[in-house]
Amino acid sequence: MVRRGSVTIRIRSESIGGYQFYGIDFHDGRKRCRKRFNTYQDARREADVIAARLASGEAQALHLTGHDRREYVQAMAILRTSGVGLVDAVERFTKAQALLGDVSLVDAAEFYLKRNPKNLVRKTVSEAVAELLQAKTEAGRSRVYVADLRYRCGRFADAFQCALTDVTGDLIESFLGSLKLSARSRNNFVRAIRTLVEFAIKKRYLPKDWEEMESVERHSEGSEKISLFTPGDLRSILSRTRIEMVPFICLGAFAGLRHAELARLDWGDVNLESGYVVVDAAKAKTKARRLVPISANLMAWLLTCPNRNGPVVPFKCIGDQVLSICQGGPGGQPPAIQWKPNGLRHSAISYRCALTGDVARIAAESGNSPAVIHSNYRELATLAQAEEWFAIRPETAG
Repeated sequence: MVRRGSVTIRIRSESIGGYQFYGIDFHDGRKRCRKRFNTYQDARREADVIAARLASGEAQALHLTGHDRREYVQAMAILRTSGVGLVDAVERFTKAQALLGDVSLVDAAEFYLKRNPKNLVRKTVSEAVAELLQAKTEAGRSRVYVADLRYRCGRFADAFQCALTDVTGDLIESFLGSLKLSARSRNNFVRAIRTLVEFAIKKRYLPKDWEEMESVERHSEGSEKISLFTPGDLRSILSRTRIEMVPFICLGAFAGLRHAELARLDWGDVNLESGYVVVDAAKAKTKARRLVPISANLMAWLLTCPNRNGPVVPFKCIGDQVLSICQGGPGGQPPAIQWKPNGLRHSAISYRCALTGDVARIAAESGNSPAVIHSNYRELATLAQAEEWFAIRPETAG
């Protein structure tokens, strides 16, 4: 036995598997401890050190003042329900407060629970994105919408290989800034991320009061510049266009349909007998059904398409197809054709205005207001240019 004051440590001889060991038993507070050594001398030295340390602690405890003793009793009463010892509790508190600085431990805990409620289901960003895409697909959302969501949220998931709750508004801003996007493209990304956040809140992957998106700003897109293709431009485009892309080019150039509307269109919506394209509310940007007349030259182009079943645009990425049309020759030459954003639709509306002057009718056919048609598209083209534009037929292109 090794004794120091009221502290006693027992040294025991043990034999395990034919090997001789020496063990020591002692109590450190309420915790029973055991250690094992190869020699008696090592066990005795460790027992002396431990006994001296424990005796010193008891000696200090014996000299507690009345106030200190009361605080000790109160502290032990508070800790009793937690199952944490006094020394352990003090060590945890001290380490946490050193990390937090001036922030209180209670404030830090409340902040953590706000972001990680007990009933929250922990999901990674990638897992949440996969579930969002599956839910939108099962809900019958258009393939174009789901594809756009997959692209934008997919890039978001690639950038954040972490738990959804670990994403902050500052990190989202940094991600968007790294993409170097135009204002419109940035806002499209923000909308996609908001869709993911709303889905995650509904599924309890994020708390209801998750406010990180509040610090993510939408950028002003400004007014879109109206740029037109000339009849010569369109002939050059059509001369380079493979037959599968003819409906996209011609319905945009002669009927003025938006790119997104074309991507949702089926051949069943193109009625060659009645001479109209039906843009259902579900496929229109304005969510209003409209009829768009098929001009004589557009009819001629559509009749050249051998396969008029299924989607009008059979490509997942229209941008790649447009790029192949615009590319110039070998040797890194600049593109032979400068593509104009929304140029097909802008041209169709502008040339229709020059040809007919019927602003109200063109507004109804294009899914715009008469005020927009009047302010943006009038007097951008001459009657002669308009007549040449709508005279472009398969035999006159290229």
